[in-house]
Amino acid sequence: MEAVISENPDLIIAQVGTQADYAKKFRDMGYPVITTYIKTFDDVINTYESFGKLLNNEQMAKEKIDRLVNKRNELISMAPKEPKSVVILYVTANNIAATVSYTHLRAHETPEHL
Repeated sequence: MEAVISENPDLIIAQVGTQADYAKKFRDMGYPVITTYIKTFDDVINTYESFGKLLNNEQMAKEKIDRLVNKRNELISMAPKEPKSVVILYVTANNIAATVSYTHLRAHETPEHL
């Protein structure tokens, strides 16, 4: 927090969830805070669009969005054409768990299709 305060910001942008406690503390200290809720790819795109408008720099936002969309499409194109089974292992100090999925993203699909 000290590092942020030392910058004497005109605006603080925080992520809901991971930075919610800090956002409240900064607000209590009188700083203007905008919180974002980014959980999906569409949330990322919407956030870029919103900040492009807010900062009167929609062209830069569009360029960044275009790069993100292109990279996403590139990654999707590299996914296998046929479904593969996937096991995700979660290990913490207190627990171990596995999640098994017999479907995952195929090259012609986007997360919205699943």
